Amino acid sequence: MTKRIGILVLAAVIGMAAPIEEGIIPGQRAVMAAEPSDQGGTAGNSSDHAGTESAKTDPSGKQGAGGGKDADSAGMPIGKEAAGSSAGRAAAEPANGKDPDNAKTTDGSGGSDQKDTARSGSTVPSDSDGTGSDDGDMENFSAVTLKIDNRHLYDGMAKTYRKGYTPVVEDGKATLVLPLLADGELKDGRLTASLELGDPSGCPFVYRNYEKDVRLTEEEVDDGESTVKAYYVRFDLKLASGRTDGVYPVGIQIKAKDTEGNHVEQSFTTYVTIKGSPASKASDEPADDSGGSGGGGEPAEEKPTSQPVMLVEKVQVKGGVDGEAQAGSEFSVQVTLKNTSTKKSVQNMVVTASCETPGLTLLNETNTTYIESIGKGKTAELTLRYQAGADTPEGKYDIRLAMSYDNEKAETLTSEGVFSVTVRQPLMVEMTMPAIQAQVHAGDTLPLSFQFMNLGRSTVYNVRCELEGDGLVPGTVGFVGNMEAGTAQTADMNVFVDTLSGEELYGSTAGTVTLRYEDAAGKEYTQTFDFKTEIEKPVIQSVPAQQKEEKTAGQWWISVAVAGGLLLLVAAALFARRRYHEVV
Repeated sequence: MTKRIGILVLAAVIGMAAPIEEGIIPGQRAVMAAEPSDQGGTAGNSSDHAGTESAKTDPSGKQGAGGGKDADSAGMPIGKEAAGSSAGRAAAEPANGKDPDNAKTTDGSGGSDQKDTARSGSTVPSDSDGTGSDDGDMENFSAVTLKIDNRHLYDGMAKTYRKGYTPVVEDGKATLVLPLLADGELKDGRLTASLELGDPSGCPFVYRNYEKDVRLTEEEVDDGESTVKAYYVRFDLKLASGRTDGVYPVGIQIKAKDTEGNHVEQSFTTYVTIKGSPASKASDEPADDSGGSGGGGEPAEEKPTSQPVMLVEKVQVKGGVDGEAQAGSEFSVQVTLKNTSTKKSVQNMVVTASCETPGLTLLNETNTTYIESIGKGKTAELTLRYQAGADTPEGKYDIRLAMSYDNEKAETLTSEGVFSVTVRQPLMVEMTMPAIQAQVHAGDTLPLSFQFMNLGRSTVYNVRCELEGDGLVPGTVGFVGNMEAGTAQTADMNVFVDTLSGEELYGSTAGTVTLRYEDAAGKEYTQTFDFKTEIEKPVIQSVPAQQKEEKTAGQWWISVAVAGGLLLLVAAALFARRRYHEVV
């Protein structure tokens, strides 16, 4: 029995020792593998193994940097636990500026998912923390992640990430483009991007602090065929004059917060290939035998090139009438600015608006507008809001735009644009309609009088009124001519009442009086007034019978006088004849 108990105890001790060893030794292997290695690719493999092992023992349950399959996915966050070890990061980074994991996939073959993009392109995500914290507290980090848009071609890119994107190096600068898509919402739709250029002594770029805020914007992709909402991260790095040829890694650090205030931090690495540097060209040239001092290390003088010019391409007035502002009202001006250069973009543009007319008041909070960048041959829009004073005279008023911006070499350039806004005084003409009888008779003539008043602040021209209606025939147009502001005039019109044009000659008819006038530009304005009346049969004036009898009775003596006169004439004739015969 004692022997059996001893065997059981020994077996239990051996069984307990196994998990203890299994939990300790892998941790020791992870630490050893994280140390810098001289074996190149072996170190990289060890770091992957270390990340896998540390993920097993991490109480938070998250995977370490460089471990597992997620470490190969472009744009995916790397675990925070192993990121705190600087030695672990050193093992995961490429030795001597080269990435052993990417060496076999830089031919641009690419895949359709984000993992293949990381391998085919030159931008590779590294640890997403970068804080060096080993406490394992992950509560203040967000679950929102960023990934590279590998499907679309953005401005400044020669190839998509899927097809093997590499930064474009030309005209003395390197353009780094990193289009990022978020799987969640970031606070204020904004992130901060900064660069890590490494040792300044060996950096091929002009060394300075590169950091910018990038907002979620609608970007044109694939040469304008479509748009994508993305965080368009772009850096234009000016090349140093003493640079040498080679492949240089550039780290892009991304920091942001989600809507709950949790941190979002990720890092990406891109590789820039520098060729044809001045130092390399000078070293390849033969020495000068003419006795000169030689200039092997002197940079070649850059040839002058044309600079981008900004101009006002289009102006559109909104809130007015027919593209013109109205005095006493608000209006807005939408201005389109165009970068005329097809080879160079502009950035850090500040546009200052000014107007010398007191009657135009700018309603924007400030007279300056900031535009982050305008691509080659692209346009940008800005909106200016104004209030036109009620007493502003009619006419055209100039608004001046002063533009200050940087070219791709961070050299400050200026430009100026002037456009005009037409202000019109609103026309206010009123007409008083005369009273038209409810019943009129055919054959009558209606005398009508119209009164006009100019209640506006400007002169109106050719003021007149016209009457139309079935059975109504106006003798003329009620014309008063030009009217100064604040004046009143009257026009008379005689209207003859005729019969209706249909089968029924008499009955109800409707008419319209049209008021017409013009502004200083000759544009005609009209107002209409409607009326109705009843056309009745004409009235024939008849003489009463009594008046006829009285007229007949009062004229009998005329007949007697006429008869008496005739008798006297006959008697006189007879007497004259008799006297003639007696004489003879």
